[in-house]
Amino acid sequence: MRIYGPGTGSLIDLSSRMMTFSLRQPMGLGHYRVVSCEEFGCRWHRDGFVIKVDETNPADRERAAYIRSGVHHRRYEEIHEYGTHVIRFVFAAGQQCFAEHRVPRDRPCRHVIRPGTARIPRGATRSVSPVQWHEELGENQLRVNELIKKGW
Repeated sequence: MRIYGPGTGSLIDLSSRMMTFSLRQPMGLGHYRVVSCEEFGCRWHRDGFVIKVDETNPADRERAAYIRSGVHHRRYEEIHEYGTHVIRFVFAAGQQCFAEHRVPRDRPCRHVIRPGTARIPRGATRSVSPVQWHEELGENQLRVNELIKKGW
């Protein structure tokens, strides 16, 4: 971002003076654990759910065959829509849904500081301790407030 400095009339690139403070949580498979619908707070588990299939679609036919096979051990009611090839499989509340729910493991996130903005990085990313991150964030905010007072 470029603006004219107050009283100077010269163009200044503000991205060279900005800092980006972020918290990074690793996204690898080992950083999450699979949980039940109940532990996750799944609304489908709480309220029940409906899977609608159109038997003219090959993928939907496979889905319907899987549901009818019973290997998933869920109770359901099969409702055929009159005059169509559409079937609704209605699953009662209190059952596991078909999604795999994941929650992050209790691992600390990384505290990261990088010169520049998110769109215009201006240097290397540094991982710092939480205490140092908070101190530098506070110092940065003080500098920003001073610039605002000066008319930036």
